[in-house]
Amino acid sequence: MLKRPLNHLIVVITGTACLLLGPLSCMPDRPLSPAVYSLNILHINDTHSRVDPEEWTVKIDGRETKIQLGGMARLINAIEEEKKTKNHVLFLHAGDTYPGTLYFVHYQGAAERDFLNLMAPDAMVAGNHEFDQGAAFLGRFINELHFPVLSANTQANPESGLHGKIPPYLTKEIKSRKIGIIGLTTVETRHASSPGSQVSFQDPLVAADRYCRDLEKQGINKIIILSHLGFAMDRKLAQAVSGIDIIVGGHSHTPMGNFKRFGIDAVNAYPWIEKSPDGSMVLIVQAWEWAKVLGSINLQFDANGHITGYDGRPKLIVGPPFRQRWQDTNGDGTVDASDQYTEITPQNAPERYQSIVRFIKEDETVGYYKEHEAAKVLRDQYARGLEDLRKTVAAVALENLSGKGSNCGAGPLVADSMLWKTKAFGAVMAVENVRALRSEITKGDITIGRIYELLPFRNKLVLIDLGAAEIKQVLEEAIDHSWRKIGYGEGKYVYISGVKCRVDLSKTMGERVSGIAVKIDGAYGPLKESHKYRVVTNSFLAAGGDNYRTFKAATSRQETDFIDAEVFLEYVKKLRTLVNPSEARLIMEDGG
Repeated sequence: MLKRPLNHLIVVITGTACLLLGPLSCMPDRPLSPAVYSLNILHINDTHSRVDPEEWTVKIDGRETKIQLGGMARLINAIEEEKKTKNHVLFLHAGDTYPGTLYFVHYQGAAERDFLNLMAPDAMVAGNHEFDQGAAFLGRFINELHFPVLSANTQANPESGLHGKIPPYLTKEIKSRKIGIIGLTTVETRHASSPGSQVSFQDPLVAADRYCRDLEKQGINKIIILSHLGFAMDRKLAQAVSGIDIIVGGHSHTPMGNFKRFGIDAVNAYPWIEKSPDGSMVLIVQAWEWAKVLGSINLQFDANGHITGYDGRPKLIVGPPFRQRWQDTNGDGTVDASDQYTEITPQNAPERYQSIVRFIKEDETVGYYKEHEAAKVLRDQYARGLEDLRKTVAAVALENLSGKGSNCGAGPLVADSMLWKTKAFGAVMAVENVRALRSEITKGDITIGRIYELLPFRNKLVLIDLGAAEIKQVLEEAIDHSWRKIGYGEGKYVYISGVKCRVDLSKTMGERVSGIAVKIDGAYGPLKESHKYRVVTNSFLAAGGDNYRTFKAATSRQETDFIDAEVFLEYVKKLRTLVNPSEARLIMEDGG
């Protein structure tokens, strides 16, 4: 039986959601239909090659304590343990399995493939970053997975290498009931990744409506959207399309649930609740990022496929080793903030260790899991191949290469390296996008591995000849794209070398950039209208990524075989020591 408009609200609801919706929203306005079917959904998203756990600092017994969050070996054990305690389980991955760490840079998808096959999701949606290496690469990656990758709004031509490999949806029978799972990929993929001209992305709302109707015609009244659209777009989708029961999301890396005890500001309830056009409730869930949270929700359905109740219990994945400043490591006779963090084990400090374990286990929002044996073996196998990259020092940072704005941190130095490498080819100016850099460089030794983690996409350098008006337009496009992204939260808009300009964000697109000066023979001078300038950028921007339309339209270009990370590695080896740039290249006139 197909769904009818739902005139009642959900009775089993978390306290956080009740506060959000108001007390009356937790009371039914008429008797509820009895639940006749129960489904458990486990989910993750945006794992981004995070094979190893992340160290996290939390206060336990008044002491700053380093604990471990996530990691594939612990996550896979969590999935298996949760499956043992639940019936009728569906496990979903909401996209962006790579890139992000050396595991992808070095093994080019092999590690992600093996861990995904070991965790065995029922389905995954194609995220935007699945297209970073092109459609053909994704096609080959999918061929080696033991489960389907979905996307209802992605169309791939036969020449793409992806044709026929991404179905729009999956139907799954669990306890004699059919479940429909529709995949949706953000349309930002067009310019935020490298899908190529043979792949296109339809409006996800249109695709969702089409396939919800298709599933309903098949008599399927329990429909899940597996979304890589981001939380804001998931809310719009829920409000716009009828027939959806739950949206399992990703892309925005949104923390949902209550992890405040561990210093995580998850302001959104788990699940978030919206109302569809037919009056039904639509649940939205997401599991933060980097394999640190396992989403878990139980849904109760009536005979018409309406959700009559739910119980959402996402788990923060936590485990040892634990470290505190608890030993006099500097030998000054006291234990204080000047001492180093050292490991706490059941052997060297049993009471202290058990106190930390109790703190973790008494929190119902946290999952304390051992590492999965097969996943641990797999991780150790792949990690051995990265040892040299992680240990070999290429240079030293004399200070943290970080900070707000486009004139500090590693970004301008990367742009400098691009210009340095291509000056012999006539380049006088470099343009690098903010999103090309995926980490920071802290004070101390800079290893080869750190550089490849900083620049994980393996973009090639491309030389493009532009006139003065085109250079201004490139900078306008760079500022506009980043401004609409709110400067990525750090006031960062673009990284440039060999050029400087003024930016006024109070003006409109096309009028924000002024005072452009290019450095020729060591001195800055104004652009000449009649002159052509050779600009070096990365292959992603050269193809029109991040809405750099002027780069894409340029006809005079020369591709090189120089890889951005390898160029930067060569550059820092030459410099030997690195500090933040002292020159202001992007001068913000309104404080932006």
